[in-house]
Amino acid sequence: MVSWNDGETSDSSISLPSYESEPYIPRITVDPEWCGIVSGGLICSHKTPVERGVAFQSTHTGRRFFGCSEQGGYSCGLVEWVDPEWPEPLKNALRKLWNMYEQTQEQIKVKEDVIALLEEEKRLMQAKQKSVQESAADQVAPDANEIKTDLEKENMSLKGEVELLKKIQASQAELISKWRKDAHVDEVNQQKKRLEFAISDLFKDGEANKSKLKRIKAICDE
Repeated sequence: MVSWNDGETSDSSISLPSYESEPYIPRITVDPEWCGIVSGGLICSHKTPVERGVAFQSTHTGRRFFGCSEQGGYSCGLVEWVDPEWPEPLKNALRKLWNMYEQTQEQIKVKEDVIALLEEEKRLMQAKQKSVQESAADQVAPDANEIKTDLEKENMSLKGEVELLKKIQASQAELISKWRKDAHVDEVNQQKKRLEFAISDLFKDGEANKSKLKRIKAICDE
């Protein structure tokens, strides 16, 4: 339960989390502009100040939140979202990006398993080379070199996929940032238009009042 610390906090206003179900704790990404403990404000179920965080998980990616700051013990998880849910078009984009990310992660895991298997086969092959005759060792050596070359190629491929993941994350952060800026610009433009309409109405009212004063003056002059 969320509570605001106003100097006096009663035990009845805070309920501790249930230990029967796991609390929701989103994965986070580092954001220097939104991090650290919030002192003198929102508190969690432990009656301790909350910690700022930025979610890095599925359609919540980029949303700021307040979470439990408990370290090394039981965390009560997410306390309160700061940003509302993203618009549906942005959610769809995030879903596609995360599907690409998860598929790439699975591919990397499979390739890592293959590389580990090849490394084990290489180790066994090298051990076998020590126990066979010199002529047999000369025949096996080229195979070992070929495996080594294949492993080096696999490592280069994995490095390229890691770079791709970094680019996906950067594009995702740029998309969220642009959406925030565009939303702010639209709001400013709407306020400007409302102000221009109000000024126009004032001018119209002023001209009408001037016309009435002239007619009244003409009647008085007669």
